[in-house]
Amino acid sequence: MSDSEPVYFSLDVESSGLTPGTGRLLTVGIAAISHDYQIIGTYYGRINRTSQLLDVGWWEDRKRTSMPTDPTRYISDTHVWWSQQSAEAQGEAYGFAEDHRERKLPSTIAAEVVEFAQSFGKEWKDRILVADPVAFDSMWLVSLFDDANARSRRMLEDTFFEPPFHYHSLDIHSMRLGCGLTFDDGAFNLHEGRTLLKHHALDDAISQALEFIAVSTHIESVASRRQRAKDDFAKFLDGAPMTDGGAS
Repeated sequence: MSDSEPVYFSLDVESSGLTPGTGRLLTVGIAAISHDYQIIGTYYGRINRTSQLLDVGWWEDRKRTSMPTDPTRYISDTHVWWSQQSAEAQGEAYGFAEDHRERKLPSTIAAEVVEFAQSFGKEWKDRILVADPVAFDSMWLVSLFDDANARSRRMLEDTFFEPPFHYHSLDIHSMRLGCGLTFDDGAFNLHEGRTLLKHHALDDAISQALEFIAVSTHIESVASRRQRAKDDFAKFLDGAPMTDGGAS
């Protein structure tokens, strides 16, 4: 693999609100994709939000194993949405009674994301972020690094965190629409023989990665057929025999 070949990073996050001003980032999942469209690595991190969620009435009851189903318990539409998701997805994002899953500081997660991205030996310009939609997930990634840097300043630490991905990014939803492609809901809900859990950041990142691979290989196939047609037309103009292109 040459130095100029990119690595794509499918990013998915789970949060308690639609923006950093209305909620908190809870989990981060990333699936790395090689230039020849293979998933070559994954990262998953849960953020410890205990002190910041104590003002959420339903969350204070640490005996819970899932969120209340009564929508009147919530002041946030996002919390109502979360209450409608599976208990497994809720537990991964928030943590409930006897939750022993490791949850880390934003600064620790930020450092781990940088280490993961840099582990593929690529320069910054060759680390491309992809998501669906990329505007949402990249916004939360920036907020993660802002949180980490704010804590570093408060602690008077000489540490600066910077997102490790190029500012050019790819939106999977836009790619799919541009190609006129549609996929059945749940078309990418399996990976390596196991069912992916919806709204689990890593599983969603893997599902997105599989969709990105499908769209990208479709684009390359169309481009290849188009180039073959152009080459055949050039040969026709030159009077040379055309290639047997087969079925298109």
